[in-house]
Amino acid sequence: MSANKTSKFNKLQLAVYILYSLFFLLPQVSQASENLDAKRILSLVDYIGGDYQNAVLNGKVINEDEYTEMLDFSESARLFANNIETEKAYIKNDTLLLNKLIIDKASIEEVLDLSNKIEQNLISDFNLKTFPTVSPSTELGKLLYMNNCSQCHGINGMADGPLAEGLMPHPAKFSEGDLIQELSAFKIYNTVSFGIKGTGMPSFPKLSEEQKWNIAFYVLSIRYGNNSENLEFTHEIPDKLKDYKLLATMSDDDIRGGLSSSAYNKDQINEIISQIRSNTGFSGEIEGSGNKPLILAGALLSESLKLYENGDKQLAYSKAIDAYLQGFEKVENKLAVRDKKLTLEIENKFSEFRAQIKSDHGVENLQNTYQQLDANLTSASLLLTNTKPLGKLFSFLQSFAIIVREGLEAVLIVAAIIAFLTATGSRKAIKYVHYGWVSALIAGLATWML
Repeated sequence: MSANKTSKFNKLQLAVYILYSLFFLLPQVSQASENLDAKRILSLVDYIGGDYQNAVLNGKVINEDEYTEMLDFSESARLFANNIETEKAYIKNDTLLLNKLIIDKASIEEVLDLSNKIEQNLISDFNLKTFPTVSPSTELGKLLYMNNCSQCHGINGMADGPLAEGLMPHPAKFSEGDLIQELSAFKIYNTVSFGIKGTGMPSFPKLSEEQKWNIAFYVLSIRYGNNSENLEFTHEIPDKLKDYKLLATMSDDDIRGGLSSSAYNKDQINEIISQIRSNTGFSGEIEGSGNKPLILAGALLSESLKLYENGDKQLAYSKAIDAYLQGFEKVENKLAVRDKKLTLEIENKFSEFRAQIKSDHGVENLQNTYQQLDANLTSASLLLTNTKPLGKLFSFLQSFAIIVREGLEAVLIVAAIIAFLTATGSRKAIKYVHYGWVSALIAGLATWML
């Protein structure tokens, strides 16, 4: 190749690379930046939703520092929203409205409702994870906490670390008080990720996502840690509270609220919360919790029903879809082997549940369908957690069906090869095809005998 041609070829390569960067790499960088802004907005709005009640009451400022913080955070959320693409312009409008509500000292309910709406939209539209991708460990979280957090928050979460003195506002206490009751692991994870502007709380960019979640789950266990080893737990944790993905967004108050209408007294509720928070290692769910996908399906269905009851039809429908895809579908084939009729019934009820949301059949109808579906999922969970063998005959039939299926596929392939050789006038080569499948059959029998 001549030098001139080589030069042209190199220029062509460079042009292709530039075009590739423009059309493929830059959009990915833009998307990553947008997702980071969405996470920041989510963190700020989540903080506002939980803390506004400490700043304003009945249209009056009750804490100047808290109120200034609310103004600052809502303004920051509005500025981050300006970086979001135009097709998601509603985020800009919502954050602008949130900022205005805080300026006007609006009611706690108005600010909380709008904060929740923004959070749900961000999570849905940007596919943001509100839970860890791997099971968290409070044991690892403790080590990370000691190295990164105890200097301010104290070894036992008493906010008495050597660097705490002189910090304004003072570091939060994790061992007692109302604050820890209102915190979820997700809220703590966001705080560790982005810090709190205007305070001594920094961000921790060097920590991995997994490490941040480990710290978050450990922080919630601190107030129970001193006596958790000596506790003798006697109450079974309800299924809906056994999955760490669901627990990631639940505060102690949320758990307590979910148990209040159940058959538990105050001491029993505190014991259950202590048992949940004191767990030192999750394996997708708390040990002994039964079938995880069905538990997740039930939790998402419950969330879907609540959203529908609150008038959020669109998000309720999305949660119903998630309940099927992230929960039931994971065990559908396994369940069908044991009880085909129950599997079909659950599928039909899921379809009915979604259809009722879509066509707006009313809360009462949806509640009835939910109760039937929840009962079916409970039956399925019991069926799948029963480890009794299905029998030698059933195992033989399953294996035989697989062999027959694979054999038919092999016959079709051999037939196709022979047909091709015949059509191309290469009939002499057909004998080698026969040598091949006979040899494979003999080798298979020999392998089985050995």
